[in-house]
Amino acid sequence: MAWGHSSFVKISAITNPRWNRFSNNVLPSVKAQPIAASPKEAARRIEMSKVSAASDHPATTPAPDAGVEHPPIIRRAEVVAFSLVSLLVITVLLILYFAKAFFLPVVTAFIVGTMLSPAAGFLEKRRIPRALSSVMIVLTVGAGAVFIIGLISAPL
Repeated sequence: MAWGHSSFVKISAITNPRWNRFSNNVLPSVKAQPIAASPKEAARRIEMSKVSAASDHPATTPAPDAGVEHPPIIRRAEVVAFSLVSLLVITVLLILYFAKAFFLPVVTAFIVGTMLSPAAGFLEKRRIPRALSSVMIVLTVGAGAVFIIGLISAPL
């Protein structure tokens, strides 16, 4: 794709008459106007835009340097937006890195709670209160972990 055919340059050529040389006359010069109040007003504006468009830049007149490619125009807003997003990502990663002592137990508790929730629901269906079923599940899992560690460890 040639530099002169990018969409930013075409839009800029419409909105800024100084940049018409970048457009290679692909798009005519258009001036934004507010919405007409009546059909007569709309027809009058259309006629006036035809007259002004014909006098401003005829569609048949080529741009003076139409064959020359130009570098892309870098807008300052894009650079600022990219910089702000980069700083946000870096800041979030640094916060997560330094707060891992806090987030690691919270995430682990969330995962374990999610895994054991069906067992608590099963016991709740059997008319055991959810608080008591949670205590029973934690004690059962703890006893199972101690039993497995006891099997793995060497006999005394």
